[in-house]
Amino acid sequence: MDKKTKAKSGGKEEEVLSIETFESLLLDRIISEYIQVTLVPSGKIESGPEITSEGYESLHLTASCHFDTGCPQNFGEFLVLATESGHPMKPSIAFVWWCRSRLRYSCSTIVTTFTRFIVPYMKKKRMEELTYLAGRTIRMDDLEIFSLLFKPRKSHALVLNTLLGSRTEIVEAVLPGSSLCSHNMLRCRKTGIIIDITLGQFLGTMKPYIFQDEDQYFSHVPGEIARFYKTTESDINSQVTRDNAPFREATSPDSKPGNFTKRVFRSCQTNKEFCWNCKGAASVGSALKICTKCKKATYCCRECQILHWKSHKGVCGQE
Repeated sequence: MDKKTKAKSGGKEEEVLSIETFESLLLDRIISEYIQVTLVPSGKIESGPEITSEGYESLHLTASCHFDTGCPQNFGEFLVLATESGHPMKPSIAFVWWCRSRLRYSCSTIVTTFTRFIVPYMKKKRMEELTYLAGRTIRMDDLEIFSLLFKPRKSHALVLNTLLGSRTEIVEAVLPGSSLCSHNMLRCRKTGIIIDITLGQFLGTMKPYIFQDEDQYFSHVPGEIARFYKTTESDINSQVTRDNAPFREATSPDSKPGNFTKRVFRSCQTNKEFCWNCKGAASVGSALKICTKCKKATYCCRECQILHWKSHKGVCGQE
């Protein structure tokens, strides 16, 4: 996964990253690195899940970011904190809430960072294409940001308790004055293939998705489709401006798009480990567990390995 080649350019030896570094795991690494630097608060479980007076299924959390003391670094820690709080959940149910708490509101930041920062960085490293399935490729320049408006079938909420009181954040947040939820993804202008890195915030998974066409994509969206359109340049520029806000430099420097891009590439070059199921980092003072069969897949806990087996068993042990 971390093969490198060397090419001479202008009399200087320049590092060129081979395609093997990025196929299949680039999108996973983007998710893994994002949840380690995001300023979107998650935290440890206080109570729930329960139904609010508004009809939302909700979970109460102590608000903290991934890099704050006491905030779970992976699903294994999240599950332990649920049990310690007196609200144990089945791993399959708790995992859905892990995904909701870690990925919400992430779609616009990730896709704008991908097109405006990660793609230029890849091209600089002489990687014009992304291999995604059985040798098929997508040219980086053909990826565009699209917006989706849909009416969610069901909404979920996270009640975050802070020093200033509690606030409720709806995972399927609707636009002001509307009943529609907004979401962003990448679409290839030539092939129609759709790459949705954060659809899991609605489906309860940390898996990035690749769809062959719009019909296949729409069938996975948990709601009624209202509109699907190319995102305007002004909206993209506004998101980049927000992601480069000065306070991010002091609070979480690697959350800024340029720094985040370099972090993702360092992760690829060093083959940095993360849990293949929850995308979380190893707990402090311990290492991730390795699949005993393929010696490649890594997990933060036994529960993650069990939950991921359905996806992993088809490729486990294969080169």
